[in-house]
Amino acid sequence: MKLINEFLKMANKDLKSSKILYEHHLYPQAMFYFSQSVEKANKAFALSTGKYAEKDMLDIRHDSTTIYKNAIIETKRRYKKLQRDLEELPDFKNTEFVTNLDVQGKIKDCDNALREFAEIQNGKLDLVFISKKEIVKRLEEIQTNEREIKEGISDIEKFELTEQMWNEDKNEIIVQLSNPNNNELSRHIEEELNNSDLTIQQIEDLIKKMYFGFFLLVSFSHPLYHLAVMTLPHSVLTRYPQNELYPSKIYTRRLAIIRNLPDLFNVQSKALKHLEEYCQEYVFTE
Repeated sequence: MKLINEFLKMANKDLKSSKILYEHHLYPQAMFYFSQSVEKANKAFALSTGKYAEKDMLDIRHDSTTIYKNAIIETKRRYKKLQRDLEELPDFKNTEFVTNLDVQGKIKDCDNALREFAEIQNGKLDLVFISKKEIVKRLEEIQTNEREIKEGISDIEKFELTEQMWNEDKNEIIVQLSNPNNNELSRHIEEELNNSDLTIQQIEDLIKKMYFGFFLLVSFSHPLYHLAVMTLPHSVLTRYPQNELYPSKIYTRRLAIIRNLPDLFNVQSKALKHLEEYCQEYVFTE
């Protein structure tokens, strides 16, 4: 918990440093501290899932996209296991629930995501010259995600649980609330929801809390992923020349990511705020 908190503090300080350096037109240094802020925020997120230890941070180094790649690999492994299990249960395999789940489609989505990660790694240096069009596209994806989260929160606020609904859909609700990014939290949810002493109102409150937690998690993990991709080459290149690429010549106002850095500051600031809220509510309290 202490390391998570330290990463969060340093991420905020690095972001503040980046803004000051940017205002003084020290662009290589501004880009370096911004990439450091993104890296530390992602490492705080990784530690908050309970799947990473302090020593694992050394393996991640300056490539925060590894966190998301590992999550996709684990998700694919789970779907492959589910696919094997369903082969042993042909009657269940043909139910509407399993058909709608589309396990094969989910595995295909994971494979597509892993191919994208491979392309990102192969074109790491190309990301230095990421175009304004690509940056704007990623910013628009983040904004679309923000709107969808607001709509989701609005729907959950209107949700009312009935005793009949709970009795009929209890197991499915528990499965839906399972958090693949936090095993400890998932176990806690299941224990709480299986508590026979809870009233329907208490169960409704717990369900809402967990859905709010999911939306909060997505509100920072989605932008942090995009920022991890966009800043991937900069932690090293802003300090050391590579392949005849010199920081003093590259990091000028001509570089698209430098011109768009103020927009990225806003994204990172929001992501850090939501990450801190998530940790206070769902991580530091455990």
